[in-house]
Amino acid sequence: MKYNYHSFCSRVRHCVEQWLDSRQTDFEFPVQYLWVHEIDGELDIAICDTDSPCDGMTEMSKFTDIDYSTFEESIDEDAIHNVAREWCFSQPVEKSHNYKVPDIVTEENLAELCERFRVAVVENIKNGAPKINVRYAVRDGMFHVAEFGDYFFLDEIMYVVDDDEKWAPYHDEFAARAILGDKCQRHGYVHAVAFCGIQVPFKDDRGDDIFTGDVCKCYNDVYRVVTSNEWEGYGFAADNCMILLNEYPEPLRRVGTIFYELTLDEPMKNTWVSGSEICSMWGQAEDIETKLVKAKLTPSFILDNFEIFVLSHITEEYDWRIIFDRSRAVPPQKK
Repeated sequence: MKYNYHSFCSRVRHCVEQWLDSRQTDFEFPVQYLWVHEIDGELDIAICDTDSPCDGMTEMSKFTDIDYSTFEESIDEDAIHNVAREWCFSQPVEKSHNYKVPDIVTEENLAELCERFRVAVVENIKNGAPKINVRYAVRDGMFHVAEFGDYFFLDEIMYVVDDDEKWAPYHDEFAARAILGDKCQRHGYVHAVAFCGIQVPFKDDRGDDIFTGDVCKCYNDVYRVVTSNEWEGYGFAADNCMILLNEYPEPLRRVGTIFYELTLDEPMKNTWVSGSEICSMWGQAEDIETKLVKAKLTPSFILDNFEIFVLSHITEEYDWRIIFDRSRAVPPQKK
């Protein structure tokens, strides 16, 4: 079982703080341990006072640094990240030797692939890594694409590593330490972005790449959302099955995407779940016309429907179909 990374680190940090505030006389044995283990399907993290350490126990002193000028101890954040990766991430390929890449890429296995091939992010090595492009947005009203090795996911939020100084104010040190680690030599600023779909091996009726999350006009003027299923393929969710893209005799027409009402600090939109808001087993959404208006104005972080209505009646400043190079991404304005 995998656990929420932020929550795990917070619980470990709490134990270390508790230990630093304690006295040696509070314990029976001279060495205390952080014990991480599962009990009845639940994760337990606690300080263990024992003279017989077992698997899953780490000396508490390993989570602290000492200032030898004052002899004061402080928390070693990198040590916390090291143990968090063991419990919250999939094993890296260097340990698991699992180099298999699924034929069908989904939001779920993409995050796992980023963890397993973490060396591609840490050392910026593209050779031997999966070839998976992911579309994203950063509040500049444009879609951008990052290659595998330049992005990762942490607790369902997508991050991109950029070396341009313009991203320095948006650098997330916690996310950087979580993925890159304390000894990473890669230069770059890690910043949160809004996930906007995975590039799939199909083209639309204009010869452009299709991404999961794209809204397409299908038979009988029904609109559906491209998604993926690891066991079936790329296509549209239907009743207990999928309508696959390779089953259509003609290339599909894309009319927009579901990436409206985005945020930079919440879990990414799941295209399988969000797609059901456009078309589900009950049929086409009743407010499909409103949703199609929003779909044409993506990527969008606007939450106000009236503002969307106004924008829809103004000459478009950009075309949602255009994919800009990530080097042209513009940082969001700080609130």
